[in-house]
Amino acid sequence: MPATISPCYYGVDTPTREELIASSSTPEEICKFIGADSLGYVSLAGMKQAVGDAQGNYCTSCYTGVYPTDLVQLQVRENHASGKIGEAMSGDPGEDKNREHPVAVEHES
Repeated sequence: MPATISPCYYGVDTPTREELIASSSTPEEICKFIGADSLGYVSLAGMKQAVGDAQGNYCTSCYTGVYPTDLVQLQVRENHASGKIGEAMSGDPGEDKNREHPVAVEHES
C-alpha cells in the first residue's frame, strides 16, 4: 500500500494530516523513529494494478492528497435546541474570525 499522507473524508476514520507520519517524514526518518531497518511502500500504480483498477475507479485521496469533491468543514458543537452535534459552517466569513476555515485541497481534473 502507498504511504497514507492525507485524511479520508469519505468514511474511513483516519487521523489528521499532522498526525500521519508519512505526510511529513521520509521513509528513512520513519525507520529511525520506529527503530526499523527498512521501510517500503507499494507504488500507487502497483496498488492499482494489484486490485485491477485500470480505469481509476477507486479513491486514492489518502495517498495523493487530491480529492474528487469539495470538502465541507464541519464545526463540531452542541446545539441544544436542535440536538445536532455537527453542522456545516455557513454564513459570512467575517462573522467569526476565530472559527476554523476549510483546508485548501487539490481536486481531480
